[in-house]
Amino acid sequence: KHAADTPPIAGLNFWAWSGEGRAGQLLGDPPHEPQGWYSVFDTDAGTHAAIFDCSQRMLTSNADGDDALLRTQGGAGSVGMDASEGQVISTSPSLSPSLHASFEHVS
Repeated sequence: KHAADTPPIAGLNFWAWSGEGRAGQLLGDPPHEPQGWYSVFDTDAGTHAAIFDCSQRMLTSNADGDDALLRTQGGAGSVGMDASEGQVISTSPSLSPSLHASFEHVS
């Protein structure tokens, strides 16, 4: 709602992508929290759907509309989505654009 009402938005974040890891292993959680507490795993289909839905809303909520580019950043590479063309631009093919931690609006 904030992105639609008062663009541009600087970022979107969730904590933490743990992929094939499982609770109890050393993951992306802070060291003072139980490992797996905040994690999103590769098997969390409902969470994946929620993240995908939110990222799609972010792509389409830009008031500027035209050539907005949302870029995701990750340690292993980056994935970008060009909202005007609906294209995914990736330097890391194993990463899904809907599962990245942070989005940065670039225009």
